[in-house]
Amino acid sequence: MKNTFYRKLSALLLAIVSFGVLFSSCKKNATSSSSGYFVQAYVNDTLVKYTGYTAAFSTTLAGTYELDIQGQVSLTSSTDALFAVIMDSSSITTKTYTDQIVNGSPQGTIGYYDHTGKQYSSALVISPGVKITITAINSTYVTGTFSGTVEDINSGSTAILTNGSFKVKVQ
Repeated sequence: MKNTFYRKLSALLLAIVSFGVLFSSCKKNATSSSSGYFVQAYVNDTLVKYTGYTAAFSTTLAGTYELDIQGQVSLTSSTDALFAVIMDSSSITTKTYTDQIVNGSPQGTIGYYDHTGKQYSSALVISPGVKITITAINSTYVTGTFSGTVEDINSGSTAILTNGSFKVKVQ
């Protein structure tokens, strides 16, 4: 029980930091919907698709490689967003990443902020079943798929994300 609490706490803190990096690193050169870039998923069987602002950011911190993928209604929106975050001890490449623990953190996490401001994260779910598959990655764009279960950080209600896919520009 104690390990579960600390695992959830550390995963939540990681998710908050990662999503904070995503929001704070947004640049003014937002990718518009006419570019063909998008992030989409079925949230509890309802299609949610974002094309207003999409991006992929990569960094390496203390030997951990991180790739943050995001899609939002607009550059300045604090709601209406889908995220996928990969953290690994090796360079991010074309393969499937899961929620297994690597270097003390989940290798893959997903998040969703709905139009009402509810914030969902897979980091709060004991067995979220996260799968993030990178199908192409280069200096211009990243494509792939994702799925998993997320939990509202306030109410504890869950949402299932299925058939998620993305093509986002590397920033």
